[in-house]
Amino acid sequence: MTRPCTRTQPPFTRDSHPTAAPPFAVTVIHASAGYTHVVIEGDIDAISLPALDYELAAHPSGDTHAMVVDLSRVPFCSAGGLLTLTELLDRTTEAAVALELVVDTRAVRRALECLPVVGLFPIQHDRASALTATNTKVRTHARWPRRQLRPTSSR
Repeated sequence: MTRPCTRTQPPFTRDSHPTAAPPFAVTVIHASAGYTHVVIEGDIDAISLPALDYELAAHPSGDTHAMVVDLSRVPFCSAGGLLTLTELLDRTTEAAVALELVVDTRAVRRALECLPVVGLFPIQHDRASALTATNTKVRTHARWPRRQLRPTSSR
């Protein structure tokens, strides 16, 4: 025998529930030399996804050569969040901008592994490693076209 569900309290929101997830925030830092650092804090879920989409939609900007997206303060990432990150990866690839993700939480790493996207993203464990990796990619990319444009000797 089943009993009908009667709700005695209104549904909780992040603001009304004492054990709710921490507030969601996206901080974008435009550093010198064309580097953009994006720090995401809080759960990436259905509630926060519109804000994440909005913040990342304009990136990479025209003067960006490298991006680091820091997910080390993200305790949960939904499939929708991975889709947003994949769209960012597409835009950075199209614009020839180096992209590195900082992932050091099991939850985010697990989300990347469960869906077939883990091999798409360059992942680092800390910000310093990500900056080093983007720096190397920017230098390699900057040298490559010059070598290609050198005149070849004809024999």
